Amino acid sequence: MTIDRGIVPVRSIVPETRQLYARIQDVLSVPNLIQIQLDSFHWFVSEGLRERWVTEPLASLLGRHREIVQTVTGRIRLARGVAEFDLADLGVDNVNKFIAYAADPATLYTVSVTRSPNRSKISLGSNPWRQDDRRHNLARMAERYGGGGHPAVAAISFKPEELEDARAAARLLADELRS
Repeated sequence: MTIDRGIVPVRSIVPETRQLYARIQDVLSVPNLIQIQLDSFHWFVSEGLRERWVTEPLASLLGRHREIVQTVTGRIRLARGVAEFDLADLGVDNVNKFIAYAADPATLYTVSVTRSPNRSKISLGSNPWRQDDRRHNLARMAERYGGGGHPAVAAISFKPEELEDARAAARLLADELRS
């Protein structure tokens, strides 16, 4: 049984034409796309990064990044391969964990505490350049506190007013990572 829904086939005003490329006798040259990408990259690194359309929008972002790098490196407490830092007073929710790995290559794990208007947060990370040394599954550790993630990175969210609970849990997790 067919139900008429008022749908009417529409004819195109453009006649259907097909191109058959299989019958082309001449071999068409294909540009070296890898070389085009490399040339573009080299231009961007050597010249493009100095262009105003790149430098002006990045200036404030890079300035903020440099401040965060300085703050994180000034607050890192590194003991037995675990870098801890607390940035809850800055009101940032997310910080680049690579800062700790760059600051000290001995860092195997990071445990950071941050706070935003929406949450207090513990972030756990493992140094991507030292994955063979990783002994802990960070996702399983975070799950015990209601968080989650992956074996190499994880996070735990607390209510914003539970900052002291987050800090206490971060200390316990850091101690466990050192064991």
